[in-house]
Amino acid sequence: MAKLILKLNDKVLSEFPITKRKITIGRKAENDLVIQNMAVSGRHARLDYKKGKFIITDLKSLNGTFVNNKLITQAELKIGDEITIGRHTLVLSADDASPALTGETVLPKDGLILNGDSPTRRILSKKKPKDDTYQGEATKPISKLGVISFISNDQPDVTLDRKITKIGKGKEADVKVSGLLVGKVAAIISRRPTGYYITPVGGMGKLKVNGEQVKDVCRLQEFDMIQVGSTKIQFYYQDN
Repeated sequence: MAKLILKLNDKVLSEFPITKRKITIGRKAENDLVIQNMAVSGRHARLDYKKGKFIITDLKSLNGTFVNNKLITQAELKIGDEITIGRHTLVLSADDASPALTGETVLPKDGLILNGDSPTRRILSKKKPKDDTYQGEATKPISKLGVISFISNDQPDVTLDRKITKIGKGKEADVKVSGLLVGKVAAIISRRPTGYYITPVGGMGKLKVNGEQVKDVCRLQEFDMIQVGSTKIQFYYQDN
């Protein structure tokens, strides 16, 4: 079973078995993994397990999140990687006896077993192909519901179960974001058989996906980072 080993000054403080697909890390008591130190933000980081991969995302913490001493916004982890949060270190580990080190990825109800050939860590930010649109690509139907998770504030996750979800600062918006240049409806996310697509609608602020301006309809990929005004949102698929 995979686990996180919590250390301070190379001394092991505790071990945290990973038994959930999403784990929040921070100083506040409502987190799954609580680190009580003032250098740790209330909601500091989140660890996700998706398709045999562990993804660590910084939740706009004050002091940042580091993987192997490199400051990250989001990164894919492999066994042995060290996550630095404040003065503490979390090491992603797995029991030597775990079949995860030799077999396929399995996710039992009572815990996670990690695929032994997990890809090396990389920053999950990529450019969109110009033809990556609903009209221009052949994509298999997707049955899972999409979810958007707020990185820049404490708003709750929003499940994208409607055909159209409006994002903006007006009363007509389904998802409220603020900002001087943000339109009443700044963008819409449409749910289609082949996935989710985001389109800029109004306002002077730029809609960005993975740091790049979106000028037309753009198909969302899992773990894409959306920015509307100063609000940063991550898109992912809900587990069945």
